[in-house]
Amino acid sequence: MPHAFTAVGAERAIVYARGDDAYPVPRRLYASMGFSVRPRSHTYAR
Repeated sequence: MPHAFTAVGAERAIVYARGDDAYPVPRRLYASMGFSVRPRSHTYAR
């Protein structure tokens, strides 16, 4: 993680960038910084 990010005490970041097959560059960029792919949304139900 970038030093400025951790210097202020942050431990987690969420990035909403396209990383699908039509836009592979954002996926590679964020993966190179240690980010991982997660589900795009969560569904909550009663």
